[in-house]
Amino acid sequence: VFWTFMFPVLMAFVLGIAGREEAVPELVHCLKSRHDEPTDALKSAPLWQSALVLLGRVGSKEATPALVDVLSDGEAGLDVLIGAVRSLGRIGDPEAADAIEALLTRDDLPVIRPLQISTNAAAGAVEEDCRWQLELAAAETLGRLGRKRPELAGKYLDDDRAYVRRYARKVLRELQSEE
Repeated sequence: VFWTFMFPVLMAFVLGIAGREEAVPELVHCLKSRHDEPTDALKSAPLWQSALVLLGRVGSKEATPALVDVLSDGEAGLDVLIGAVRSLGRIGDPEAADAIEALLTRDDLPVIRPLQISTNAAAGAVEEDCRWQLELAAAETLGRLGRKRPELAGKYLDDDRAYVRRYARKVLRELQSEE
């Protein structure tokens, strides 16, 4: 029974890693069934998250509707949303631009990332607002889709965190080089 379920998924993953379009239907199916696959462990990722990344690697516009659907999923976590945005950027379908813009206007985005989970907050909870990750990924992707939004990156040029400033400069350089 296990192999009956897993064989098509594993073959789709192999084909997806190779960038083969034959993988797309099974990867899309895997992504669409994301609510049926609970994750038991704290540090494990469900198969559908890998399918999300592989769909971007394959680059087929056939995957755009399923990835756009993830952007409006209120249960999707920050890493999932960023992964969907990046996959849409790799696919390059301009039809996804409106959905990415809509994502940025949501007021329920899961942008607070808990850090040092392994300590169970014994010394107090450590959290980071990671909206910058989503907005910079969106700026990159929107630029690739022909809809430049340099203001998304520009507001992070003076951020207190050097790694955020560095990524914002990289995104702005990419947006300028695409002109």
